[in-house]
Amino acid sequence: MESISVLQGPLAEQARLGDFWLPRRGMFVVGEAYFEQYDATRHQAARPGS
Repeated sequence: MESISVLQGPLAEQARLGDFWLPRRGMFVVGEAYFEQYDATRHQAARPGS
């Protein structure tokens, strides 16, 4: 059985999520995120094309 963690050489193209380039080595990350409801008095409206 072949391990999926063994790379057979460099990636042809580095993977990314939006503007975030994913690291080419294994990493362990713990994080937290939350979303709040839009409030016109506290937030700016989205600009077209952004």
